[in-house]
Amino acid sequence: MYKIEGKIPYQRVKASNDWPKFKAKAAATRHLAHYAEDLAREFSDGSVDDQKVVAVAAGLARMYTIMKEQPRFLSRSAKAELSGLSVAFMDVYSQLAEAAVAVKVRMWKMSPKFHIMQHICEHQSWINPRMVWCYGDEDLQHLVKEVALSCHPTTTAHMTLYKWCVCNFTEGITDHVVAPVRG
Repeated sequence: MYKIEGKIPYQRVKASNDWPKFKAKAAATRHLAHYAEDLAREFSDGSVDDQKVVAVAAGLARMYTIMKEQPRFLSRSAKAELSGLSVAFMDVYSQLAEAAVAVKVRMWKMSPKFHIMQHICEHQSWINPRMVWCYGDEDLQHLVKEVALSCHPTTTAHMTLYKWCVCNFTEGITDHVVAPVRG
């Protein structure tokens, strides 16, 4: 149902300021969590660091499994498990991040999305996070940001909205416009 568009060569992992980052849509990428867990287990040498990598991958895969299997309203046990998994995931991931920073290797980047994920998993009150994912909103936010960067700072708010409307609401309109009849 969800596919990663195109092939997945090594070049698809782009370095953003020397941080490795896999470029793909989030909705499709989240389905790679179980694959990442399998890879982590397969290539683990049993070291403490590899055990942490396996724990992070397994925790993330389990969180996605819970969200997939649960209905719109989470059971008490699912809420408790998500909360516990989130705490463990963040703890181990931050340990990996700190260890990488200590040896000046850009891996295990902490980002604001981790913080919001932590709130979603630990403090959700009643609804399955899967029911309120906003991948489309994030795509729109990226597009609007690019439009805003092309505007003058004093007119950014108005011109961003104007340009976005022109681009989105005039698309394909010329196909439907009838040429004026001339007498």
